[in-house]
Amino acid sequence: MKSLKIGITGAGGMIGRYLAKNWIDENLILYSSQSAKLEHQHFLRSLDPKQDQITPFIQSSDVIIHLAHNTSPLASNRLFPESFGENISFTQRLVFGLMQQKRSKPPLVVYLSSGGTVYGDVIPVLGGITETYPTLPISPYGLEKLSCEHLLRLGAMRGHYKLVVLRASNIYGSPLAKEGSQGIIGVGLTRIKGGLPLIITMNPQTMRDYLHLENLSTAISQVIGAQLSGEFYCFNIGTGQGHSIQNIIAQFRKTTKADIKIEMRIHDFVQYAPHWNILNSDKIKGLIGWQPKISLEDGIDSLWSALFQSSSK
Repeated sequence: MKSLKIGITGAGGMIGRYLAKNWIDENLILYSSQSAKLEHQHFLRSLDPKQDQITPFIQSSDVIIHLAHNTSPLASNRLFPESFGENISFTQRLVFGLMQQKRSKPPLVVYLSSGGTVYGDVIPVLGGITETYPTLPISPYGLEKLSCEHLLRLGAMRGHYKLVVLRASNIYGSPLAKEGSQGIIGVGLTRIKGGLPLIITMNPQTMRDYLHLENLSTAISQVIGAQLSGEFYCFNIGTGQGHSIQNIIAQFRKTTKADIKIEMRIHDFVQYAPHWNILNSDKIKGLIGWQPKISLEDGIDSLWSALFQSSSK
């Protein structure tokens, strides 16, 4: 990877910041309106979409990790249909820019899709959801992600770049603002540390597959290093283990040893969130040998420790 110039869209988000912090030995090109706020400036260039710098970004990148998405599942429901399509429009510009390039070797695009939303409200499946399961999103967020997958696939089919779509499960691993409405682990631990009640917005029985950022980072690295020969691949990225919100709360109590207060605020849009989502990742495990290394218990423990380390600086 070190010989490759790696461009990251959405570099100011949680995942982009994590990659920038942990891939400091790589040639990174960050593309984000928030990139100026990044703490770790170990990168080749920083480009701002507000200045329409998508062409130099594409020209500079051997690999593009496409993370940019400006809504969450909850926000997408609240803002639907006014803001629907904004993320598709940005991906359209990216595809158009890539199709204008003339290169002897097509670049690789790694697109982070959403295994938690593109499949819709699934009846529990033994062994988890595979990539061949029907995609029937029930939220605007999932529909935008799936639309971007297909838009990118069309460009790859025409030979302008190679594409790997990663349908990741629920990602966690960084502290999130206590006011946040998305990310029960990142927000929840921040609130517990601050002595605030844990706000639950969904049915406590809701079952999810939680994936640590380091597990995702390793998957992306291995995909880039594998140099897959085909023009298009789609992989689920998850642990294959389901945990209910009740399980998460129990682990919080075990890790923090705190007297956690619970405040129930079931959201109006909960009906548009899948009740069960566990991914089967056998395909990527079999093809490139990726395995998730960090368990949910270890991930929550490490994040709790990181919260105290950051506050002591």
